[in-house]
Amino acid sequence: MALRVLFSVVSCWLCGVCCALANSPFPIDDYQPNAKEAPKNIKPAAATDKLQTFLNGLILKTEVDRTRLFENDLVRVRWVLQYPNIPSLNIDYKITDYHIPVLPDFVKQRNFIPNEGDTANVKMIKVNGVAYQEKVLLCFYMSPISVGNYSVGKGDVTIQLFNAAGHFIGAPRQLVSPSVPIRVNALTAKPEDFCGGIGQFSVSEEVQPSSNIHVGQSVTYRIRVKGSGNLTYVNVPSVTFPNGVEGYQLKASSNYSYDYESCSGERVFDYVLIPKKDTLLTLPSVSLSYFNTASNAFKTLKTKPVKLKILPKLPSSAGTLEHRAETLNAEKQNAETLEYSERNKTSVSLWWLLAPLVLLLSVVGWLCRKKRVTEVDLEKQYTARLDALLLDGADRTTASQIEKVLKDYIGEKCGAVVSHMVNNRIADVLRDNGVSEKVITDVINFFDDCALFAYSPTANSFTYDELVRKARNLVNSIKFENE
Repeated sequence: MALRVLFSVVSCWLCGVCCALANSPFPIDDYQPNAKEAPKNIKPAAATDKLQTFLNGLILKTEVDRTRLFENDLVRVRWVLQYPNIPSLNIDYKITDYHIPVLPDFVKQRNFIPNEGDTANVKMIKVNGVAYQEKVLLCFYMSPISVGNYSVGKGDVTIQLFNAAGHFIGAPRQLVSPSVPIRVNALTAKPEDFCGGIGQFSVSEEVQPSSNIHVGQSVTYRIRVKGSGNLTYVNVPSVTFPNGVEGYQLKASSNYSYDYESCSGERVFDYVLIPKKDTLLTLPSVSLSYFNTASNAFKTLKTKPVKLKILPKLPSSAGTLEHRAETLNAEKQNAETLEYSERNKTSVSLWWLLAPLVLLLSVVGWLCRKKRVTEVDLEKQYTARLDALLLDGADRTTASQIEKVLKDYIGEKCGAVVSHMVNNRIADVLRDNGVSEKVITDVINFFDDCALFAYSPTANSFTYDELVRKARNLVNSIKFENE
């Protein structure tokens, strides 16, 4: 009896073990009691190979559009980050620091420091059949001022890689670009009508008004030089005026457009002509030469001759004025014949009409004067803040405080929050308030200088104190159209 009970218990135990093993998610043959659990989030071998390919192809390049230049030429220098295009890798980067060389014998025309996330300057290229992406980190336009051999020195940039989740991949990596030699030559055998331009240009002319011109009437003669190159060095063309015309130069204006690829724009020269007699005039063709960088030779441009028909002088309006004066005298005499009571009524009515107007003008004048005093106090307040940045103890390794003071001043003066705006949006705010284009350009260039100083405070051609003085000048220069 006892053996039967023991046999039943053992049979039930074996049946339970078999059922448990049958319901297990692991195959019985693969079960290893002493095996360790497999590590989680391990990267596949293919992803690791792609990451290594990305790191091996990550380089920093120095690009110069031309290495043989002339005095007062315009050269574009760019520092470009190049890396393999591997969309499935899903890796991004952040620039943590960079330093660029400074060329002391070059005049900086404009520099660009792209905002983070700016994709306008990213392009796709192929190197030996492999797809790469290129992104411009910094772009300079400079002009050499003396002949000699130069070198755009090595630049270095430090970047931190991170994945889609925002986690860092390894330690920050420092990339160094190679130096690029530049030769600046003297521009010899210049033509007599050389205008100073180096690049590729065109010329056109126009006259306003072009018809119904009378003797003694002023006429604007405009010469427009358009193209790409060193437009800032294009000089005033020599213009010969025909007999019977008094002419002189009125003004010269410029309009430039810089981007990551080229610098283009125009120089406009205005002349004022005053014809002295009625006749048929011909403004002769104006000749100007420039050095064409595409053909490496001088090229001459000419405006078209302009014919003007000058009409006789308009009749004087003296007779009409005399007639009007006689009419006014007659009206005055008629008014004096009115009765005293009527004049008195008119005087009383006029007084009641003028009294509110005088009071209103007084209030407006007081408000305008109060506004002006407030604006003067605002300028004093912010210049005092800038002066405080020159005291001992100020952090002179960054220009962020200088930039913040100027942005605070612009925001308070324009009634807008500009502290987090990009430069183009700040320019729009200033333009909407009637600030001149020259001052707007100076403000944007100043913010670019502050950004450049923040990355390399010891290698720039300007100092911390100079940035403070520039900011003080801008505070005094930002004026609205109605001020």
